[in-house]
Amino acid sequence: RIAYDYGLKSPLTSPEVLTLHRSGAPGAKHILDACANAGYQWITGHFHASRYVPPLKPSNVITFLREPSERVFSEYLHKKRHNHLGTSFLEYIAQHGNRQAKLLSGLSISSIGFIGLTERYEDSLRLLDYLYGLNLKVRRSNKAPLFSPSFLKCSAEERVQCRKMNHDDYLLYEEAVKLFDDRIRLMNENQPIALGWFNRIESNRLRGQVAWHPRFEHGDHPLSLKIRVNGRAQVWDSNLSDYENIKLDLELAPDEELAIEVESTGQLLFRQPVGDPQSDNA
Repeated sequence: RIAYDYGLKSPLTSPEVLTLHRSGAPGAKHILDACANAGYQWITGHFHASRYVPPLKPSNVITFLREPSERVFSEYLHKKRHNHLGTSFLEYIAQHGNRQAKLLSGLSISSIGFIGLTERYEDSLRLLDYLYGLNLKVRRSNKAPLFSPSFLKCSAEERVQCRKMNHDDYLLYEEAVKLFDDRIRLMNENQPIALGWFNRIESNRLRGQVAWHPRFEHGDHPLSLKIRVNGRAQVWDSNLSDYENIKLDLELAPDEELAIEVESTGQLLFRQPVGDPQSDNA
């Protein structure tokens, strides 16, 4: 059973959710508790992930991403058809770009339980079934009219500007594609999948969390990390528990490359040149 949260103005929002929104009851926990008491197992809608995380863990989040330019162009056409939108495409992007990155801000995508890709819909459903046992069938609904314009029909200037104004969404999407490919590989090999993140807090110190996906947390899968520095590997075995806080102090030169992966599966969790201040969470 699924509860819906599309905001106060939407007729799709479930009564239990709507009542608490209107009452101003503090915190997402009130909504989640009310939904659970009403027999709901899932809550879905268009909302910022931080609305429910916490109290939910990132491992409880399921979401889909779409190629950023195609997504914002599709949204623009939808608003023109149904809301009589009068602005130009570029004007619309200036106000509504980077929507996916904004909705997931504050979360490392490598800690999210499931991220599917619209462009790889059937593979996404297979992965969803592997992780949650939902056995969903392929369904195509809420599609645009058959002869709707394609983003490829936009002018060269519109395509260039669209990419520039969706910069954060493209960074997110490109990272998500790498993550998705690795999870598909692990699924095809019938391997467990880990969730987690790492951030560099000093030049030679990292902080993060790692755990098996809930689908595998009760299995016989020891979770050890392999740390590679310029390709040289060492195993860091801590008998990791559920999202245990991890701090690593490493002796590293400024130009050395660091990678952290799950030892048993080769799943990449982190990769970064030591001198690069930006993490590359896989």
